[in-house]
Parts: sequence; C-alpha cells; structure tokens
Amino acid sequence: MDLVLIISSVILLLDVCLSVEACIHTCAYLCFLSLAAFHAKQTIKYNGFDSKMADKRVVLSDSLCFLKSKFGKTATKSLRVALLDFYSGEELSVAKQQLLEDISVMKSSVKFPHVPRRRDGDDKATRVTDDIILLFTCIDENKLIDQLPRYVSDNPDALPSISLL
Repeated sequence: MDLVLIISSVILLLDVCLSVEACIHTCAYLCFLSLAAFHAKQTIKYNGFDSKMADKRVVLSDSLCFLKSKFGKTATKSLRVALLDFYSGEELSVAKQQLLEDISVMKSSVKFPHVPRRRDGDDKATRVTDDIILLFTCIDENKLIDQLPRYVSDNPDALPSISLL
C-alpha cells in the first residue's frame, strides 16, 4: 500500500467515523491487520476494505471464527446455544451474509441448500443461526472447510466459551 492510498483511506475514515477516537482505533487496527497480512502473505477484509496479499483471505468475523474453530469438535446443539446466547441477531445476520458471500466464490460443484438471504419476524436470530449451521454442515459434509477464508477475531472477549459439561 503506498502512502497516498493510506492518507486517502484515513481521510475517508475521518468522514465515516463518528469520532476522531474511533478513526484512530480503526486506522491502528487496519495497520495491524495489514502488517499481519504482509507477514502471513494473506488477504485481509475489514468492513468492505480488501487488502490482497495472496490466495487465502482473512475475514474479521467473531461468530464465524468461533463456529469454524469449534465445528466438528463440539456438539451442534451446544454451538447453536452458544451462538444464540452470545451474539445479537444483527451480528448473526452479518455473519450469515458473509458466509453466503464466501460460499458464492467457492470453486465447487456442490449444490448448497437454499437459504434466504434475509430473515424477518419472530425468532429471527434462531432461524439465522439454524441457517448458518445448515450451511456449515453442508460445507463440512462436502469437505470444503479448507476453501473458506480464515475467520479471525480482534478480541478474545468477543468469542463465547463452551462449558466442558
């Protein structure tokens, strides 16, 4: 990334962010992600900004990071409960949209189950969570987990813990 692009990104962030503190935090975080991507030769995606460094993308998504790391190692029912208890309906909807986008760019002939892009009404979070788990199940059954991007979290406190009971 050259200096002109960085400066124009900071100016854009100043226009978008609600406060100077939020802009500084976002800029620092983007610099951290870009440095990590450079060393790992990865691609970083942060709220629509892409930094292409190689063939494997890194996507900031707390809920998908949690789900991908625990899927297949923890009972689906426990994962479902953890997602519903820990994340808001809006966070889960954003994760679902991200997962659908990531599936759409996969190089696979697998026919994925139809999942509506948007859910409204009662129990929206429950239905969105069920959609995410359905998609992950299909991805896992067809051995496509490795084709998903690397989902990461910027805050360990943003990941639920699963009790060992």
